[in-house]
Amino acid sequence: MTSGLKDAVCTHLERRELDEAQFRRLERLQQQGGARHRRYGAAAAFGVLLLSLGVLAYWVPSWVTTDLAREIASEVALNHLKRRPLEVHGAALAEVQPYFHELPFRLLDSSLLATSGLDLRGGRYCSVGGVSAAQLRLRDTQGGLQTLYQVPYDAEVFGGLPNLDAGALPKTLQVRGLSVDLWVERGLLFARVRE
Repeated sequence: MTSGLKDAVCTHLERRELDEAQFRRLERLQQQGGARHRRYGAAAAFGVLLLSLGVLAYWVPSWVTTDLAREIASEVALNHLKRRPLEVHGAALAEVQPYFHELPFRLLDSSLLATSGLDLRGGRYCSVGGVSAAQLRLRDTQGGLQTLYQVPYDAEVFGGLPNLDAGALPKTLQVRGLSVDLWVERGLLFARVRE
């Protein structure tokens, strides 16, 4: 019985034909629907692109900052381990400051280190990230050596780093078995290497 119904429907549909006007109307509807789908598809693709760019804009700066911080930490840790000879000796920044006259900034006492009991031994010129810097050698209360780097801070060169002036705490990384603290204070990037 179902086979008879099926055959009857097929026969009925085969006898139905569209006249020329109906056929053209059907074609126009199909083309309009295709154009509409293409517009919706293009809009959806554009939306996905904008969403992807938004996600990248949110996440990439943290990747870049982390990579730049790690690069800085690796560079200063390696320089600390090399222990190149001091070019100037002194127990206070005021004593060594005249030696660093070629730097485009004045050496600063960091508020972070003010009560740390570190003794200045002297310093030398160096660079951090290709920017001229001061490398200062310090001795802690246990007799261990620390190295403090000061360089003008440029976010484009060094990435976003914690700013003590804004209440942030230093970023601490472990590199080559050493602790490296990075922070910005009064326009300078400070990097301290501790054993």
